[in-house]
Amino acid sequence: MAMIAKQKYKAIQQTNREDNMTKKDKWDKLETKIMRRLIDITSEDIKMGGKGDDTTCAIALALQESYDTLNVSVQKEDITYLYVNDEALSLSKRMQKKVDDFVELFDTFTNSNDYIGREHKIPKPFTLVIEQKTQQIERR
Repeated sequence: MAMIAKQKYKAIQQTNREDNMTKKDKWDKLETKIMRRLIDITSEDIKMGGKGDDTTCAIALALQESYDTLNVSVQKEDITYLYVNDEALSLSKRMQKKVDDFVELFDTFTNSNDYIGREHKIPKPFTLVIEQKTQQIERR
């Protein structure tokens, strides 16, 4: 009987501790898992992509293949936004800069022969890293 009373007492203590936790404490107990999806922007994507076209540029072609959908969009505003099935994709700051630079080069690129001595201005294949947050789980 004493064992059951002890267990109830511990359960009540735990409940009281949780009731007294601040929002920050509760948030700190949650753990967010981030899954990274790697998408190769290939030479073929660059060759076949439409310059200045938000649904057929090189990145859009790679997204279409990776997500198996035609509902993709690459929109250049103050930064470049990537959408798949009308949902914005999340990029790290470093990847965001890389995508912005690539789109700028890709949209202004004409032909390799025009860039002799300025090869750094030719869009090159790279791996796009998409960060997808998964469900938050409680840490123990």
